[in-house]
Amino acid sequence: MGELASMAPTAGGQYHWVSMLAPTSCQKFLSYLVGWINVTAWQANVSAGGFLAGGLIQALIALNSPSHVPQPWQTLLLFYICVFFAVCINAFARRALPAIEALILVIHVLGFFAILIPLVYLSPVKTDAKDVFTVFLNEGGFGTKGLAFMVGLVGPVYSFLGADSAVHMSEEIQNASTNVPRTMILSITINGILGLSMLLATLFCLGNVEEVVKFPFPFMAIFQGAAGTLGGTAMSSLVVILLICALIAFVATASRMTWSFARDKGMPGWKQLSKVLDTSRQGE
Repeated sequence: MGELASMAPTAGGQYHWVSMLAPTSCQKFLSYLVGWINVTAWQANVSAGGFLAGGLIQALIALNSPSHVPQPWQTLLLFYICVFFAVCINAFARRALPAIEALILVIHVLGFFAILIPLVYLSPVKTDAKDVFTVFLNEGGFGTKGLAFMVGLVGPVYSFLGADSAVHMSEEIQNASTNVPRTMILSITINGILGLSMLLATLFCLGNVEEVVKFPFPFMAIFQGAAGTLGGTAMSSLVVILLICALIAFVATASRMTWSFARDKGMPGWKQLSKVLDTSRQGE
């Protein structure tokens, strides 16, 4: 994707590249198909991010108030609040969006150390290295450990779904043919290193697996076991804040993808969608 972004840095991304490279006989069909897949995927990403943020907030409340019983309607309400907040930032603070994204990067990197150091230093239990690297569990009750492994990949893979987000911002980035590929490679490299480090730290500080997996979000139980209720809440809150920040980026990317596809007359209501978003860009 980085190579293609260097060749043709457009907000449409993948469906533009398919149109460029596909055989003439199926060029339009394949481009249209990929365009709808991308638009739908990014809208779903916004929904998934908002729902996860709402669920994490509910879990934080339950962690600090054992008597609280989370209700589905409460999670839905929190979902709407998180998505509404992200939309408002994109709609009314769009001029400051680059500065906001830079601030998010700082919080992201500093937050990594703010969680990693207390987790490793304060955790009363350290798992043996042999158990970390050689013991495989199937706590989900799947037929085989191999199947459990494949199902478990869904979570980690989610972290890589936004690799093309910079592509859809290409038309607002200076020297996009160089900066977009560099951004993609650097983001995967930096986050891969940070993610692997945090994963290893979490596994070494896991504690009692049977107790941890009882929580809706086990990492909160691990943080609480390491740093106590107050420290665990602070560390978990940082994760929630970063997820809401990510949701802002999801909305930004999804809006550019939708606008680009509407601009190319690929969506119902393309006249209204492309006109509204073109006007906002000209106003900037």
